[in-house]
Amino acid sequence: MVNKCAVWGCKRGYENQEQEKQDEDYHAFHFPVGEKKEHLLQEWMKFVNRNNWTPTKNSVICEFHFEEHLINKGQRWTLKWKSNPIPSIFTDEMKTIPKSVLPTPAPPPRKPPAKRNYQDDEIDSFLSRDIIKNFAEIGEEHAPTGYSCNKTTDHIVFYNLSYVEGFPVILESIKVDDNLHVQLQYNGHAVPLPAWFTAGRNASLTRFSQLNEFPNAIRIVAESSETSRSLLSEMLDMANYKPKGRPPYSSAMIRFALHLRYTSFQAYKILLEKFPLPSISTLRKIQQGGVDALKAVKKLREEGHMSSDVVLMVDEMYLQKGTSYQGGEYIGEDEAGELYKGIACFMIVGLKESVPYVIQAVPEVTISGTWLADKISIVMSWSI
Repeated sequence: MVNKCAVWGCKRGYENQEQEKQDEDYHAFHFPVGEKKEHLLQEWMKFVNRNNWTPTKNSVICEFHFEEHLINKGQRWTLKWKSNPIPSIFTDEMKTIPKSVLPTPAPPPRKPPAKRNYQDDEIDSFLSRDIIKNFAEIGEEHAPTGYSCNKTTDHIVFYNLSYVEGFPVILESIKVDDNLHVQLQYNGHAVPLPAWFTAGRNASLTRFSQLNEFPNAIRIVAESSETSRSLLSEMLDMANYKPKGRPPYSSAMIRFALHLRYTSFQAYKILLEKFPLPSISTLRKIQQGGVDALKAVKKLREEGHMSSDVVLMVDEMYLQKGTSYQGGEYIGEDEAGELYKGIACFMIVGLKESVPYVIQAVPEVTISGTWLADKISIVMSWSI
């Protein structure tokens, strides 16, 4: 019995085929009928593409519709059923195959959109809860992070307790009286109220959130007071120990002296009589840039902050206006026609022979600190 291929359009096994093709030996495979292969059977039936057709025990699909790796070739050809073989090759006779005539199952109904939970904006409710109506509403739950609380009938104190050598010390404290007036202290000393709290108000507490801002304000004042104490300690050390030559003033001391010298000269002269502050002549040299460059370079070289052979130096020069002999045009102007007023000259100086070599000269209409810093960074990267 000749097995006729069940695929629509395939003529393998039919009598109207040419005799030479009819005699050609080929293999065919029966449909996978059975409960365990129901899903495979549906795929085979889709490929067959016949309407209102059900396979029988004699229905087959020829070998030419299967890929070779799905076939066991031997004395008896079989399919590799463990690989779930599905026909997928369309032969030449099937070029005019129509669209599938098998009914397409309806897609499952679309799930309804998830219900969105809209939340009201909480800013209004937060602001209403944040308002302090009276002193009785303030309690322990409003203490800033790391602070403890002690409340009496007429005031409440939030404090940060620390231990120094085993003894408890109150470093920071916030006191609010029954009139909602605030006082700040650091290490037992009064701290001025911050500007954001006193500006446009009578320095009374109006919101709970303000309590969380006071610790930062106290620490800012504490840091500045620590700087003042360090300057006093530096002056006391210098009064007891006077090194030879120029006193080693710290940068904080220089900044303090310059600020005081150029805001109240008379006050600075009075302080000079009792405290070892930098002399007026020293401040004048610093203000005018009168620093001994050779000593500075030597110091940097000894500390390993610069090369022992060469150093990059920069100097500024001012230019004078001049005109050319031909045309009467000014010499030295930028693209906008503005005359150059100065020039920055970058030089490499050999420390062994002190011979400068100019590597770049950059003119500019106005020489500023920012412009000069940018040019130095460019020249440094270029020279490296």
